[in-house]
Amino acid sequence: MRDAAAREAFEETGLRVEVGQRLWTAQLARDDDIIYELHDFAASPIGGVLQAGDDAAKVRWVPADQISSMPLVAELLDHLRAAGLAPRL
Repeated sequence: MRDAAAREAFEETGLRVEVGQRLWTAQLARDDDIIYELHDFAASPIGGVLQAGDDAAKVRWVPADQISSMPLVAELLDHLRAAGLAPRL
């Protein structure tokens, strides 16, 4: 899974990363009755150039104290806070 996470990070951001500890695992149920299992890992950039992947209009670094003002998918902010990556209210 760590190799897959590193490949995905590169495809989506242009950054080569060193993948660290698993932060959380979650399940996402979709309308088509398929349940996806998501695994999120901590990672540190070790090379590459930050650039948006082919499915994104832009990419940027966001300070932790601004994450809660970003448009996020449901429950992501809760996961980021539980992992210590976003400030709690």
